[in-house]
Amino acid sequence: MKRWLLFAFLFFFSLTLNAQSTLLLEKVGYGKRFYYRLDDFIRLKTRKGLVYRDNLNAIYDSSILVGAQFKLDLKDILYVERDHYFLKKFGRYTFGAGALFILITSINALANNEQVFTPTNLIIGGTVMASGGIMIAFSRHRYKIGLTWKLKVINRPLPVP
Repeated sequence: MKRWLLFAFLFFFSLTLNAQSTLLLEKVGYGKRFYYRLDDFIRLKTRKGLVYRDNLNAIYDSSILVGAQFKLDLKDILYVERDHYFLKKFGRYTFGAGALFILITSINALANNEQVFTPTNLIIGGTVMASGGIMIAFSRHRYKIGLTWKLKVINRPLPVP
């Protein structure tokens, strides 16, 4: 009786487990990996020159479904774009800090009946804003699929960080 109860428990528990397909973008030989699950946003370009920016709806053995209707073979993908979120976020904060610096120094100069826009304050705030804009501009990176970067489909769930 115990065996049947254990068998039934394991049988019903195994019905809920299934292998999730995961799209893996990896740099060969370096151990650098990026994972894509279902409903992750993906930005890619095919060899035909078509650019797709949409959610990943299905992952098959040798192809993926982007959006509702675009089925793409993994061999046809030229590159995958990926955002570096820390750099983008830090760039936004830096840009905002430069604008806030100019605003605060201008309000302070107005309150003290001084010159509103001094060259020193504009240079400092403008430099901080420009560095934030440069960080935002360089926060997106293209990974060209070829010898160094590979796209693979793995049939296991993502490792938990």
